[in-house]
Amino acid sequence: MVDSVYRVVPQMGGLFAVEITRPTGRPRLIPDFRDEREAEAWIIQIRRLHRSMDPTIPTEYRERSTNGGKHG
Repeated sequence: MVDSVYRVVPQMGGLFAVEITRPTGRPRLIPDFRDEREAEAWIIQIRRLHRSMDPTIPTEYRERSTNGGKHG
């Protein structure tokens, strides 16, 4: 599976946006992050979310990675 490409881009007014480019589509812009670190943190979270929903990753691993290794 080919992942989307994420890129932090500056906006007017000192804000930042995340540009998402998927292999099968046009780029999409998620605007209005307060700073570059907030935009980068959002990218990390969205990648974790997508990885946790990936059916090619064994269920046992997905459960460990989404709840910090805690069971029950």
